Amino acid sequence: MDQDVSIPEPLLLSFPQPTSTSLPSSLPQLTSTPPPPFNQVEGIDHVSMLPPSPMPVHQNESVEMLMNWKNSGTSSKLDAEVNHLVKDVLLDPKFKAEDLLGFSVAKENQWSNTAEKKNPFSDSFQTANINIEVPSGDKSIPPPMFSVPGLLYWKFTTVI
Repeated sequence: MDQDVSIPEPLLLSFPQPTSTSLPSSLPQLTSTPPPPFNQVEGIDHVSMLPPSPMPVHQNESVEMLMNWKNSGTSSKLDAEVNHLVKDVLLDPKFKAEDLLGFSVAKENQWSNTAEKKNPFSDSFQTANINIEVPSGDKSIPPPMFSVPGLLYWKFTTVI
């Protein structure tokens, strides 16, 4: 995809003209004409001075953007997660990119939490903080303890 690249004109500095011509002859003489801007220097193509665009690695721009996103952040996303995003979300006929204008994860999480609190089934859950021993596979190593705070569960008698 070709994009128009606009190059801002450089800021031209103007120097005050000397009011006196009694400068010592050992100093270089200033000219009254400022040098031409860098993009008008004879023999230099200003477009060639721009850094080259990186070569695309993937089959098209969409895949390139997706793979750059996959490899961004503090931890990379799993291949299966990216495949799920593409196949089950982005390629779903009901998916509309324009629905994401103004999207905010924080706002969506807030709405989801509010809806969850209004759900009548959430009142029937019990909450517990539990610790689980996970065996290491070696009888000589004691199992480490993992804490699970805020576990939601239903009492068996409520379900039956």
